[in-house]
Amino acid sequence: MHGLYGIGFFMVLVPGCFAAELQQDPRSVRVHLTVAMLTLFYLWLMVASLDPMGYHGLTQRLFVFPMFGWFTFAGRQMLRSESPRR
Repeated sequence: MHGLYGIGFFMVLVPGCFAAELQQDPRSVRVHLTVAMLTLFYLWLMVASLDPMGYHGLTQRLFVFPMFGWFTFAGRQMLRSESPRR
Protein backbone atom coordinates (compact mmCIF):
# COMPACT_ATOMS: atom_id res chain seq x y z
CA MET A 1 0.00 0.00 0.00
CA HIS A 2 2.79 2.40 -0.87
CA GLY A 3 0.54 5.42 -0.82
CA LEU A 4 -0.14 5.05 -4.52
CA TYR A 5 -3.91 4.90 -4.24
CA GLY A 6 -3.86 8.58 -5.17
CA ILE A 7 -2.74 7.54 -8.64
CA GLY A 8 -5.72 5.21 -8.87
CA PHE A 9 -8.13 7.99 -7.94
CA PHE A 10 -6.52 10.22 -10.54
CA MET A 11 -6.93 7.46 -13.15
CA VAL A 12 -10.67 7.47 -12.43
CA LEU A 13 -10.98 11.22 -12.89
CA VAL A 14 -9.07 11.57 -16.16
CA PRO A 15 -11.48 9.66 -18.46
CA GLY A 16 -14.49 11.21 -16.70
CA CYS A 17 -13.17 14.73 -17.11
CA PHE A 18 -12.19 13.97 -20.69
CA ALA A 19 -15.78 12.94 -21.46
CA ALA A 20 -17.16 16.04 -19.74
CA GLU A 21 -14.83 18.56 -21.36
CA LEU A 22 -14.65 17.38 -24.96
CA GLN A 23 -17.70 17.47 -27.12
CA GLN A 24 -17.53 14.26 -29.08
CA ASP A 25 -19.90 11.68 -30.42
CA PRO A 26 -21.94 9.71 -27.85
CA ARG A 27 -19.99 6.50 -28.57
CA SER A 28 -16.74 8.09 -27.45
CA VAL A 29 -18.34 9.50 -24.33
CA ARG A 30 -19.63 6.00 -23.45
CA VAL A 31 -16.12 4.58 -23.88
CA HIS A 32 -14.62 7.27 -21.63
CA LEU A 33 -17.22 6.76 -18.91
CA THR A 34 -16.99 2.97 -19.12
CA VAL A 35 -13.22 3.11 -18.59
CA ALA A 36 -13.72 5.47 -15.65
CA MET A 37 -16.23 3.07 -14.07
CA LEU A 38 -13.98 0.03 -14.67
CA THR A 39 -11.08 1.85 -13.05
CA LEU A 40 -13.23 2.85 -10.08
CA PHE A 41 -14.50 -0.73 -9.73
CA TYR A 42 -11.00 -2.21 -9.74
CA LEU A 43 -9.74 0.39 -7.29
CA TRP A 44 -12.64 -0.48 -5.01
CA LEU A 45 -11.76 -4.20 -5.29
CA MET A 46 -8.17 -3.46 -4.23
CA VAL A 47 -9.04 -1.10 -1.38
CA ALA A 48 -11.74 -3.42 0.01
CA SER A 49 -9.41 -6.46 -0.34
CA LEU A 50 -11.97 -8.24 -2.51
CA ASP A 51 -9.47 -8.98 -5.25
CA PRO A 52 -8.69 -12.69 -4.77
CA MET A 53 -5.01 -13.16 -3.95
CA GLY A 54 -4.66 -16.26 -6.12
CA TYR A 55 -5.84 -14.30 -9.16
CA HIS A 56 -4.42 -10.90 -8.26
CA GLY A 57 -1.93 -10.83 -11.14
CA LEU A 58 -4.56 -11.94 -13.65
CA THR A 59 -7.17 -9.38 -12.56
CA GLN A 60 -4.53 -6.68 -12.51
CA ARG A 61 -3.56 -7.41 -16.11
CA LEU A 62 -7.19 -7.58 -17.22
CA PHE A 63 -8.02 -4.19 -15.76
CA VAL A 64 -4.76 -2.46 -16.71
CA PHE A 65 -5.40 -3.03 -20.42
CA PRO A 66 -8.51 -0.78 -20.62
CA MET A 67 -7.11 1.65 -18.05
CA PHE A 68 -3.96 2.44 -20.02
CA GLY A 69 -5.30 1.51 -23.45
CA TRP A 70 -7.77 4.33 -22.98
CA PHE A 71 -4.97 6.87 -23.44
CA THR A 72 -4.39 5.57 -26.97
CA PHE A 73 -8.10 5.84 -27.74
CA ALA A 74 -8.32 9.37 -26.29
CA GLY A 75 -5.22 10.52 -28.16
CA ARG A 76 -6.59 9.15 -31.41
CA GLN A 77 -9.90 10.91 -30.81
CA MET A 78 -8.11 14.20 -30.17
CA LEU A 79 -5.99 13.87 -33.30
CA ARG A 80 -9.06 13.04 -35.35
CA SER A 81 -10.99 16.03 -34.00
CA GLU A 82 -8.12 18.47 -34.67
CA SER A 83 -7.14 17.23 -38.11
CA PRO A 84 -8.42 19.27 -41.06
CA ARG A 85 -11.37 17.79 -42.89
CA ARG A 86 -10.89 16.95 -46.56
